[in-house]
Amino acid sequence: MDNMLRISNAELSAVAHATESIEKVTFALKNVLPSDLRGKIIFKQEHTTGHHGNPIATLRATLTSQGDIQQLIAKIASRISSLDRTSLTDELDRFVDEEETLYLRFDKQKAYLGDLHLKQKDAIRIRVKFHGNGRKLDAMRKTCKEMGLVN
Repeated sequence: MDNMLRISNAELSAVAHATESIEKVTFALKNVLPSDLRGKIIFKQEHTTGHHGNPIATLRATLTSQGDIQQLIAKIASRISSLDRTSLTDELDRFVDEEETLYLRFDKQKAYLGDLHLKQKDAIRIRVKFHGNGRKLDAMRKTCKEMGLVN
């Protein structure tokens, strides 16, 4: 068996708060996608109510096609800054949970403008689910390096 992890799916999501336009948050999400996927991917809306009764919409799309996932990761890898890539490289374990899932969070406002910068709060979340063999973090690092996300 090889010592590689494979991606089973990738989920993009973001919360649109009552003070934000759902259309603008959707636009920011689509800006993360490669241009040929922007018209293909449909974001489902889930409406809830916040702690103070304010309306909240969660926008979510899951990619399961390996081709679509590879395009997404390649696009992200080509657009993140060298500082963010260094952060991912040096601290990959902070972005990974115990279930082989990589979490990338990007600044929603900057994504709206076409830029990708890591940010933890009120962000666009990309959850990349891995599966496979090998020592998990090492295998994930190898896979992320092959995809260009880390050095």
